[in-house]
Amino acid sequence: MTHQSEVTKVKRGILYCTYNGVCNNTNGIGRQTKTLLGGMDKRRADIESEFGSFALDVAFPAPGSQTLAYNEDDLLWAQRIVKNMGGRLFGLPSGATSGLWSVDTWEALSKEAAEAAIRFSKEVDELAVIAVDTPFAGVSRYIADSARPYGAHIKTVHALYSTDAIHGTRPTTGRRAWEQECIEHVNGSRHAWVADIGQFFTSHLRDVYGLRTDRLIPFRSSLDLASCDLQACGQEEARRTVAKWGVPTDRPIVLSFGRADPIKGVDTLIRALGPLRDQVHLALVAVPYSHSGPILDEYRRLIAEHGVRATLVPRFTRELPRALCALEETRIVACTSLGEPLANVPFEVAMWARNGGPVVVAPACDGFLEQIEDGQTGLFYAPTEAGSLTDAIRRALNYSIEETRKICQSAHEKVARDRDIVPNLVESLHHLWGRRL
Repeated sequence: MTHQSEVTKVKRGILYCTYNGVCNNTNGIGRQTKTLLGGMDKRRADIESEFGSFALDVAFPAPGSQTLAYNEDDLLWAQRIVKNMGGRLFGLPSGATSGLWSVDTWEALSKEAAEAAIRFSKEVDELAVIAVDTPFAGVSRYIADSARPYGAHIKTVHALYSTDAIHGTRPTTGRRAWEQECIEHVNGSRHAWVADIGQFFTSHLRDVYGLRTDRLIPFRSSLDLASCDLQACGQEEARRTVAKWGVPTDRPIVLSFGRADPIKGVDTLIRALGPLRDQVHLALVAVPYSHSGPILDEYRRLIAEHGVRATLVPRFTRELPRALCALEETRIVACTSLGEPLANVPFEVAMWARNGGPVVVAPACDGFLEQIEDGQTGLFYAPTEAGSLTDAIRRALNYSIEETRKICQSAHEKVARDRDIVPNLVESLHHLWGRRL
């Protein structure tokens, strides 16, 4: 599937390659896609004031039976923005039936994206390719193999957000070698870089994969601060939404939301709430890869075993977490990942709870260490110490409403200062393009 608009001749172009956020929105990759498109839609003039006019193309896996949570409204929204940017939307064939997470699929997607980049490069003087995460880790290699004589003005940034070596990641056959090939190519290339998304993950890529420090470009995980779905929810709307989803508000609420995946550590949270079973209600939004998977049954078993009062929502929703984060009754958002390069949840909660709401409780490890200041913008627990998570939750429950509101305000100020998509994207593009041609 390809959307073609009338393309005005421009000197520069961006090809954004992603596997989530165009026709669905189920994870952090999807949020980053929405952030980029939303920022381009509302604040394009701010970017063009730095670089002049440019076109935006977006490449993504063509929708099919393997697409998780396909949403036609998402697709129409992306089409409108890309068309307004004078660009094209490419649905890439993967040629595989084994799902997204296989090397065969990644090879097909990377080759197709490289071919799209080469075609695009013939229309512009400079092309920036942003290749998002492992499925597109082969893009710069395939461009280098095929792009002559156009390859010199194609510059690729590999925006990796996780790897096979991150603690708690489910192993995928061949993934480590695929990622290693990407890093080794970047190390030896004059036209490819890796995104510096944060201190922890960059150190991880250096230590485990041998990434050279001089092959990094700043590329902060960001938010479209003006996005409607990141604004604080009004009290009446919040209470209607929470009631609609059947979440009681007669006890302090502990909220957890995200993928139903072992790496998210939800089992750890449920066990930690056992000693507090008479004090709290767990609102758990856990989205499985497959409704026939056993992980939801495991959550239900643990909830019953530990006597935790809970509402389990096994499908994707943003309106419920947004609404819950507006209520004083929601005291905690628990982030319990076993491994997390840089989580979107603390950023989103900071936006939703800016007027008062829950405090983020997270493990003192990985990317959380650069996202949260303990006692100032959230709370830490020691992930290897028994009872530490329970103690951190109890600590948050003992805060007064005023103390909680102060933490929420500090968290919002930090996110608004550091995570705005437009200045962050401009900084990244300066490293690729310099200034206006």
